[in-house]
This record gives sequence, structure tokens and C-alpha cells, in this order.
Amino acid sequence: MGASWARASFAVLAVVGCANAVELSLGVRSGLNLGTWYGAHDFTYTYGGETYTARVYDDRTPKPGIDVDAVLSLRFKRWLALQTGLGYTMKGYRRSGPVEFMGTRIEYTEVLNISYLEVPLLVKVVAAADLGDIGFYAGAAYDVRVGVDGYYRASSADEEPETEDMSRETKNDLDHMLSRHDLGIAGGIMFEAGRGPVRFLIDLRYTHGLLKVYDNVNRLPTYIAAAGVPDHKNLCFTLAAGVTYTFGRGAADSDRARGD
Repeated sequence: MGASWARASFAVLAVVGCANAVELSLGVRSGLNLGTWYGAHDFTYTYGGETYTARVYDDRTPKPGIDVDAVLSLRFKRWLALQTGLGYTMKGYRRSGPVEFMGTRIEYTEVLNISYLEVPLLVKVVAAADLGDIGFYAGAAYDVRVGVDGYYRASSADEEPETEDMSRETKNDLDHMLSRHDLGIAGGIMFEAGRGPVRFLIDLRYTHGLLKVYDNVNRLPTYIAAAGVPDHKNLCFTLAAGVTYTFGRGAADSDRARGD
């Protein structure tokens, strides 16, 4: 499915490129992801004869991660372009806060990093400005999971913080439980500075996952699986900067020459 999505993305751009006098741009960008999960609901469970309510998203804050992309854009009108590429992106969640354990107040932090290769297919509407172009875009982003990692940190008033990396067994369990793929809706705004072939860009993007993070809940405790915790989905904000190189005179200049 991943290879098919990538081939389809580049095929669409190739067809458009052959049918129009296009402006072709290649570039790279890198930046910061702020990711978390959404979609699950609170649930109650019984342990040791006591009933507890688990508030799934309490104490969760956006988790920073890395985002690095190669970008391909075809601009076939002054105001319209298609964009795709291939990127490495880190999603997941971060949860931290106090918890009572055997009468002791413990501050804890739990971080899960899920790494994906991502192929977006975006339609971009471009508005010219004095210093460059402003593009508003929307489309889809298809992800293939390539890694999972994380750590736990805990401390109390009497002890120094202790950090424990995720064990190999936990990674193996997550590898079986987490979905191999994700599909999301992506949208954002990009500013490209400059009028020459080399342009500098700043990109702000929001990606809203549509597929469940978990696709195999057999290894989860029954009360958690029944409560809908596996309904988690990804969402993230990305702020990135980069540089592009534009080949040829392109459709934007052709439109300007005609006065379109």
C-alpha cells in the first residue's frame, strides 16, 4: 500500500507536468513536530477490589519530535501547485504528572516515539507577495511505521529522578500491536522567500490522523481493549524551515508574461 501511494503521488505530478508548462521545484526542509494522540475515551476498571476511573488524556502534553523531508513541487499556474515528497517524521505522545504509589507522591514522565516515513500529496494555492510567495495547502499524508522507542522517568521527594529506556520486550509487544500504516489529512501555510531559483521556505503544517494507532489489541489487558483505548489516533503540528531550487522559467512566469 505504501509503495502504491508513493507511485500514485509521483504519477499525478508527472501527468500534470507533461500536460502543462510547469515550474519544477526540489527542496529539503527540517523542523520540529509537536505530536500527541486523540480519539480514546475515559474508562473505569476494577483492581484489587477497588474501582478506578482512568482519564486517558489527563497529564498529556505535546511531544517534540524530528521532521525531515525532501520536497517536490510542480507549479502549473501562478496561483496553483501540486506538492509531494518523502519525509521522516516522529509522532507519539508524552504524559507526565504526579501519582500516588503506596503512600508516596511520585512525579513521572512517559514518552512514546513512533517513527514514520511519510508521503504527502497536497494541493497548494499560491498568493504572490513582495518578498516571495505565500501558499495555502491541503491534502493527504500517508505514513509507514519504521520504528518505535520511548522511556520512563520517575522521581520522589526522597529520590533523584531515574530514567529507564523502553525494554526490548516492550518494543516487540508494541511492534505487534501498533498499526504499520497511518493516513491523515494535512493542511497548512508555507512562505517561500525570494524570486530567483533559490528560495528559502518556512512551513507550518497540521496533520490529523484518520486511522487507529493500534490494530492488534490481543496483547492488551481485556478491560483496556474493551474500553476503547485502542481508538487512539495521531495528530501533530509541524514547524519547519528549508530551501528549494526551481528549474526552468515555469508556469508562474508564463502567466505573468500573459498577464494572467
